[in-house]
Amino acid sequence: MKKIRISKKIATILTATALITSTFAMTAFAAPADEKGVTTGDALTSISFTKDLKLVDEDSSFTPTTPNVKFAYTLAPAADADVTGVVKAEKKSDDTVVQAGVKKGIVEAIKTQPGNAEFSPADVATNKVVSKTMTIEFDASKFTAAGIYRYVLTEGDPDNSNVSKTDKQTRYIDVYVTDKDNDGTPEITGTVVTKPGTSGKVLKTDGFTDDYDEYTEDPVDKTLSKTGEGTADSGVSTYNTYDLKVSKEVKGDLGDKTYKFNFNTTFTTTDETANNQGIILSSFLNGTGEAAPIAFDASKTIVFNSKLKHGEYVIIKGIPADNVSYTVDEAKHEVDSYVVTAKAFADADASLADTTLKDSSDGKITASLKINKKAGKNEVDFTNTLDNVAPTGLVLKLMPYVIMVVFAAVMEYIFLGRRKEIK
Repeated sequence: MKKIRISKKIATILTATALITSTFAMTAFAAPADEKGVTTGDALTSISFTKDLKLVDEDSSFTPTTPNVKFAYTLAPAADADVTGVVKAEKKSDDTVVQAGVKKGIVEAIKTQPGNAEFSPADVATNKVVSKTMTIEFDASKFTAAGIYRYVLTEGDPDNSNVSKTDKQTRYIDVYVTDKDNDGTPEITGTVVTKPGTSGKVLKTDGFTDDYDEYTEDPVDKTLSKTGEGTADSGVSTYNTYDLKVSKEVKGDLGDKTYKFNFNTTFTTTDETANNQGIILSSFLNGTGEAAPIAFDASKTIVFNSKLKHGEYVIIKGIPADNVSYTVDEAKHEVDSYVVTAKAFADADASLADTTLKDSSDGKITASLKINKKAGKNEVDFTNTLDNVAPTGLVLKLMPYVIMVVFAAVMEYIFLGRRKEIK
């Protein structure tokens, strides 16, 4: 019994020793597999990174349709300034620290460039975020020695003016190369993707994403300690949209509050590529219900038709602000001559100088405004007033006849009175 216990202890010690020895022999890179921006494995040939696009409307309950937008990426060896004095430090499972200087990447080791991240209206958002995964392939045989090789991944500007670019358009990709079998054959056993941060901060990220993990680097031994997990990245690319509310009010003694007035709301963009940008708007009567989305046509316009009676309104959602303006036309009442006024609710940030209210030759009343980049500041209220006709109008119309009758009576009195005198 005693011999069996001793044998088990010896086996446990040998196994632990073998694991520690193999860990040192295989790689100087050890990181949790679930850590942001970290990829590990034997003989890696490619790595992936993520591109996030946030979809944000002023109404937090509404998610805009994903626009057409493309981001181009290039990978290149880091510049001298990106590697000078840089020391990577990773804690191994036994808390020992392995340090290695970072060197410039080798261009020949880049087998394929990442290409483009392309988004379209067919992409469905999850929690208001649409993600694309990009892949970079490496040829490990092109590395001449074991070490850490730094590359710079650069994101180009979006080709859609309504989508914001990332605040920092570069990421570092450190490729860990080891001689696993000590036979001169290099292998990639791990990569780390980081976002440039402030002094002493290492921001590990899965790419151009909505969040990152923050690490603080010890100025002496260069060890890293996690100081922030799942930190929101305010600089991620965002598609911001706004809403327009068009409302109807009827006033006056003779105003018909059941009559549905006809409205056409026309959106126009000056962007030459608008019909390729996938801009899709949605209309909701009284702010509820389902709506069939409408996209800009080849003439760079979108037209929404709605019929509104007193107290009703329509909200059009998902409107991008850049290069988009709108006009609201109310058709003239079929019979009655209402006095029509329109008021645009906006603050000083709105382009009030471009606001007009005019009675056109075809009887339509038109209000024009540019989209204001502030929530709740895009609203047009049409008021139609029809008052009762004053009774003085009726008196004036009958007065000539009254005068004639009175005149006839007077003349008859005079005529008859003279006849009596003569007799």
